[in-house]
Amino acid sequence: GLRLERIPLFVWAVVITVILLLLSLPVLAGA
Repeated sequence: GLRLERIPLFVWAVVITVILLLLSLPVLAGA
């Protein structure tokens, strides 16, 4: 099965970027 250690670094970078964008959308919309 898939293990967290096997996930490439760029995949984590994309996931983190998407999460940050989703978290920042309400803030930008509220501003």
